[in-house]
Amino acid sequence: MAAANPPAAIPSKTVNGPALYPLSKVKPGLILKGESVFSTAGLEPFEATVLAVMEDYLGPGEDLILARLTGPAMERYGVVSGMSGSPVYADGQLVGAVSYRFGAFPKEAIAGITPAESMVAILKDRSARMEQEKNKRNYSALPMTPWGEARPIAAPLVCGGCPDAVLAEYGPKLQEMGFTPMRGGAGASNQEFPIYAGGPIAGALVDGDVNMVALGTITYVNDKEVLAFGHPFIGSGSAEVPMASAEVYATIPSLSGSSKLGRAGRVVGALLDDRLTAIAGRMGMEARTVPFNMVLDRPGELDARKDVKFRVVDDLGVGATLTDLAVSGAIMNRVGFESVGTVRLKGSVTLENGTVIPMDQLFSGVPNRNPTYAAASMVGDVMEMLWRNPFERVRFKSVDLTVKHHEEPMVGALTRASVAQPRVRAGQPFKVALDILTHRHGLRRMEVEFPTDERMEPGVYSIVVADREEAEEIDKEAALVPLARNLDDVVKNVMRTRKQDRLYAYFLDRVKGAKVGGLPMAELPPSMLAILQDGQDGPAARKQPRRAMVVKALDPGVMVTGKAEIEVQVLPPRSR
Repeated sequence: MAAANPPAAIPSKTVNGPALYPLSKVKPGLILKGESVFSTAGLEPFEATVLAVMEDYLGPGEDLILARLTGPAMERYGVVSGMSGSPVYADGQLVGAVSYRFGAFPKEAIAGITPAESMVAILKDRSARMEQEKNKRNYSALPMTPWGEARPIAAPLVCGGCPDAVLAEYGPKLQEMGFTPMRGGAGASNQEFPIYAGGPIAGALVDGDVNMVALGTITYVNDKEVLAFGHPFIGSGSAEVPMASAEVYATIPSLSGSSKLGRAGRVVGALLDDRLTAIAGRMGMEARTVPFNMVLDRPGELDARKDVKFRVVDDLGVGATLTDLAVSGAIMNRVGFESVGTVRLKGSVTLENGTVIPMDQLFSGVPNRNPTYAAASMVGDVMEMLWRNPFERVRFKSVDLTVKHHEEPMVGALTRASVAQPRVRAGQPFKVALDILTHRHGLRRMEVEFPTDERMEPGVYSIVVADREEAEEIDKEAALVPLARNLDDVVKNVMRTRKQDRLYAYFLDRVKGAKVGGLPMAELPPSMLAILQDGQDGPAARKQPRRAMVVKALDPGVMVTGKAEIEVQVLPPRSR
């Protein structure tokens, strides 16, 4: 069994992991000795009595040991968030890691133990990872038992620099991801805490002026290799997450689920595997992250500017959510909790290949509509489109943002569009008048002029004026956003993102055409349309009801919502 007390420092010499206790020898009634850290007092022991070995519970060939945990710590806390990975031993040999809990309000500390053989297999046979990954199941829907549904023991997500309002906004999403969010001190410690079996470990998801670290427990240390958790972390398979040393201050007891409270220390390596049965890290490795540089500017204050820097884990699964949370936290820590002000966000995302993607958006709100979350979501959406592109892995050089906040809301609604000349000769321009009712400045009127061409076919045409959300739907319908065929196309589509503080005026034609392979083809003969839409493998084309002949972006000076549509009849040109 591992030492009763943690070492004074991270060992400089080789540490050999304990021998493994064969799963075949684990039977009901077997008494196991376990240990974990619940406070600054260090390792505390507990016992585990094996109730059953549930074959194939986690997936084909992946068993789970069911056990009852006892001892003073279990009487105080029960199964604790942050305890996942706590090692259990028999005859001094490693049996596995406490990793799953059962039910919402259990009367006893019943837990699932991931067998050590399955965990160490990650290190022994890296070539078999892909096959193991195929067997991974969605652990949010594991089978029921008489004790309730089995769930991986949640990892406390300690967030420094995150206001309560931000945690409340993103808390449900974080809980779906298997975390228990809680506030912590801003900034991780530079201290290098000991690394040992039964001790705490942290995955540093965000690091810097805003930081988010997920706490768990180390199961096994062998030289520079570390195994922990006994279940997936963020479900990324091949991972790249900074691995930080950590300490536990205390454990907060709760009937709904006790949780460890602690902090991360210095980054000591990288988590390289995030598998069904464990996370695996290596000391001395460096994980790639995405650096964010933010300038927060609030006019009218003596200290009107503040620089905020942090790094987000480079992961396509959770990176966007973490970006939303970190950017929101950075803004709210600077400008407060106002939901009625205006946020102007400018900046760029720079890729390692030198591509620069500019961002410039205005977000404004009235009560119950917070512009900070909208601004943060826009940044997260851009990052997610790049992370999740189907063509190639995107690597980021930096994300640079400038945020300006004004207390006054800048919102309005498009209430009416009208045209003085509902009939116009081909070749002559016409004007459309717009009425915009603003939140605090009354009615504003704008005009937009559209040209016509003498060669236009006489008939009825549509004028649509729309806000960003409606405009993006029209763009799709009119094939103004081409189907991406490579990463360059994805980047171009990201750059085409419509702005919140613009109105978009469309001069639309009605055509007999279709979109074929994502590309618009106008004036197709009916026979060709029938062939394309009735193919044996399904329709190769869909009807293309409207084509945008002219699109104009209008600046009303506020963030406008609404949509208006009118018709104009184009008459034949005057004879010369």
